Amino acid sequence: MRVCEYGDENSEKTIAIVGTSTAGQWFEAITASADKYGWKVQVIVREGCTYAIESSARFCETWREAVATKLVVDNPALVIMETTHSNKESTREKASPLDQKIIKPLVAAGIPILGIRSTARFSFLVPDCIAANADFETICGIDASDFFLTPSEFAEQVNESQFIEIVDLTPVICPNGFCSPVDENIIRYVDNKHFTATYSATLADELEPFLVRALGN
Repeated sequence: MRVCEYGDENSEKTIAIVGTSTAGQWFEAITASADKYGWKVQVIVREGCTYAIESSARFCETWREAVATKLVVDNPALVIMETTHSNKESTREKASPLDQKIIKPLVAAGIPILGIRSTARFSFLVPDCIAANADFETICGIDASDFFLTPSEFAEQVNESQFIEIVDLTPVICPNGFCSPVDENIIRYVDNKHFTATYSATLADELEPFLVRALGN
């Protein structure tokens, strides 16, 4: 298990970003507030463990157990995890029961979890689509309804009581129900599902109020 740390190592408040690689895409948005308020940030992510199968599943089970144990011992001020995900077999968001292997021990230990809703996954590489199409803003985007669960579907899959709050920036990232590949002159995605660091940083102001409510200033 790899743990990367950022910020004030002597801070009394530590945020742990936990999950798969798409949880890590929020790093720039989170660390902007960490710099402002003097928080420490830990990043504990592992690509592919949300829906891992066969040999990878065995490794990921061990990883999840180690993460849960570490977090309960370290008792961070806040854990940030995604509430939903997508995988290669489906471009529609859904909750993963495997997340409960980490969530349940944290809830039992009284460690607050801030949930962040999944962001869109595309069936193509966004930068390649942009490069190949002059009308990329239309051709390389997707309707939010093609990816995101309806409110009732989300409520069925996600136990919202396990989170102190759920961050859903879909209206910001996919305004008017359309997930564009760009935000003005900034490319949003580095591949088919991960934010560019530049775009992640633009979401800092949107995310800051949630962090301050959870941690104070």
